[in-house]
Amino acid sequence: MAREHNDFASKYQEIVDNGVVDDQNSENQEVVNENSAEQNATSTISPITTPDWLKADSKDTPLWMRTLYASIPISAVCVLHGEVHDMQPISIDGNLRPDTTYMALHYIFRDAGFDALLHFDPIKGLKIDCLNNKIDEKAVKQKLESTCSKNIVDSLMKSSSDRANDLRADSSNLDTVYAGLDAIAEAVALDKDITMSFVIDYTSQVWEEARPDATLKQTMLTCLALSNSHGQYNDKPVRFPNPTGQGLMRHPIVWLVDKLDDLPIWVTNGDGIRTIPIPFPDVDTREQMARLLLSEHSETPEFSDACSRFANATDGLTLRGMFECARLAESNNQSLLQIEDAIRTYRHGLSENPWQSQRLKEKLVNGEAILQERVKGQDVAINRVLDIIKRSVQGLTGAHSKNKSSQPRGALYFAGPTGVGKTEMAKAIAELIFADEQALIRFDMSEFQDNHAKVRLIGAPPGYVGYGGGGELTNAIEKRPHSIILFDEMDKAGNEVYDLFLQILSDGRLTDGQGRTVSFSECLIIFTSNQGVAANTSELKKLDLDNPSDVVRYETTIKEEVKKKFFEDLNRPELFGRIGGDNIVAFHPIYGEVAATLVNKFIDNVLTNVRLNIGNVVEISDHAREQLQEEASKEEVTDMGGRGITTCIEKYLTNPLSRRLFGVDVNQNLTITSLCTDEDGLPSLEIE
Repeated sequence: MAREHNDFASKYQEIVDNGVVDDQNSENQEVVNENSAEQNATSTISPITTPDWLKADSKDTPLWMRTLYASIPISAVCVLHGEVHDMQPISIDGNLRPDTTYMALHYIFRDAGFDALLHFDPIKGLKIDCLNNKIDEKAVKQKLESTCSKNIVDSLMKSSSDRANDLRADSSNLDTVYAGLDAIAEAVALDKDITMSFVIDYTSQVWEEARPDATLKQTMLTCLALSNSHGQYNDKPVRFPNPTGQGLMRHPIVWLVDKLDDLPIWVTNGDGIRTIPIPFPDVDTREQMARLLLSEHSETPEFSDACSRFANATDGLTLRGMFECARLAESNNQSLLQIEDAIRTYRHGLSENPWQSQRLKEKLVNGEAILQERVKGQDVAINRVLDIIKRSVQGLTGAHSKNKSSQPRGALYFAGPTGVGKTEMAKAIAELIFADEQALIRFDMSEFQDNHAKVRLIGAPPGYVGYGGGGELTNAIEKRPHSIILFDEMDKAGNEVYDLFLQILSDGRLTDGQGRTVSFSECLIIFTSNQGVAANTSELKKLDLDNPSDVVRYETTIKEEVKKKFFEDLNRPELFGRIGGDNIVAFHPIYGEVAATLVNKFIDNVLTNVRLNIGNVVEISDHAREQLQEEASKEEVTDMGGRGITTCIEKYLTNPLSRRLFGVDVNQNLTITSLCTDEDGLPSLEIE
């Protein structure tokens, strides 16, 4: 393989010497040949072998570092984008050393045989980092001054305070911050005596396409021209003998940006330009970091388990975030087993965790009675809901997995006829857990039917109307991370919205249009739907739900229809799997004794509100109450569940009573004796 590289180098050098690649004029040929002779003379240096930690198969080293090292022979410009200001795991000789991205570049270029690494940012200016003992900062500075001019180098190397004073003295002279940077880029790329590379940082924060900085743009154009120069640039070679002894290499300019589109597209495209993403750390890297951060506990039996939990619970966090979580745990005197609490504090800030409150545990002892007060006739559903809540309170969601899950606290799917208490159950759960019904974040999916509706939930991406405002869902969770989220009438949602559901249930997080990640790990997700009822109405009406066998048949029918909807109509079996068949709660129809109970409850509510809002004390006779129950028990009323009963009470009680109360003295007590009709055939009341 080395022979093949040397053959390629010889052939390539021959092309450069002959001036073919860049189509140079013949009068420049003598200069090129002199440069080539000097390069061949330096190629006798003992070759540097590829260090183990930067070899292509070194899995302990992040892929971006290995990619950058492999790109040095061919890339004039490298654009690193993503988590460029995170800590980076640098593993040398089996020892993990987390450090900044710049220090990772220092080690990469040092081990690639470079003499110096230059670093520029708008605040600190130009710094020179010598990578070996063969050269010092003074020599590098003198070399730059001989190529670029002393004034340029001195201006770029001013201290932070001097640069700030210059800006204060003349705030309109902002372009001077980057003046001469293009000359530095050329000097680095073309110098044959000192092997240099150049890092330009914090461009994302200063570059504006609408109002481009002239000197910064000039530097970008220079980098583009260097990348397009295959063999020579201004009659000078741009490739030099590789210290590894294998072929030729470039002296790259490295841009560090948050997002690739922070630079103009013409800077990030081209054969001589390599764009390399730096992603969030994967689970293996996070576990490496966890072992380092928790190393003082390495002798304890729970060490390995704690490291795995730490790595899994920090999905979506940077390594810097992991450092901060460990510091939080230490400052709060939390044990190794409480690392999740530190992570939760880091993600959401200091807050009381209602899932672990003593108040909730005490409430759950009588949870069935509390929910039955608000939701009538759904005892089976209430028991299933309480199972999920108790599991969540004890932190056993995802307990089947070895590692703690980042998924939501739980997911419930309420299916059944309209008006049977599905939404009311969600409100009751919010009040039970958080002592505040406002903790319920509700989205009516009938408003999110088109495929672009997800933009409302997570926010518009850059360049679109509404960018910067965030999404309705992500904003709500950022403000209140401990919540109940209700997606009402789920089956009416648009197709792309289902992708969001899948991500929430799988990963427990969403990224909004601005790139911010929102965690749902402290939320309980509830979906409601009428699926399974409409297609089987006639069959289900025949069942006697006082009979246990018919109850089983009813619930099985509902769940099978829901499953069919996901598998056949929506073609989303994976979403059904994330919800879980056992988390589908079938709500029973309202009829019989339950309907009578609701009628009495609604009658009492009406009469109480009359007394409080108007001042009249109104009573109702047993006969009138029976008449109302008879009207409310009709099939066309109970088919609409509690909503149908509410409509019936309004028609036969609330509306007639409100008409009769006009003109009646406030202190007068009344008794409703019977329901009747007036001369127009409208429902009326006989009142004493």
